[in-house]
Amino acid sequence: MDGKTFQLRTQIERGDTVLTEVTLRGITTEDYIKIGPVYNILQTDAGTSMIENRKAFTQYLIRLGGLTEREIFKLHLADFKDMCAWITQALAFRDGSDSTT
Repeated sequence: MDGKTFQLRTQIERGDTVLTEVTLRGITTEDYIKIGPVYNILQTDAGTSMIENRKAFTQYLIRLGGLTEREIFKLHLADFKDMCAWITQALAFRDGSDSTT
């Protein structure tokens, strides 16, 4: 999947500049091998549940978008969730798929 640019709802100061957008590059096999999945599967008597791995999402944002952990913490929650949804989509479906999560 190709990269995507996100317009930030809340600007983030970076030194003497301001981030108004973040571009995430496409995910590579190396990225996935180093970071892994963004959801963990939990087996219970009632069935299975998918548990969000926020640390993995953070690592993808650092690796794909060049953000620092401190900058990620300053993101508007909606921006963080939008980027996480894109990462989930990129990991779930191969290029050319018109499916969505």
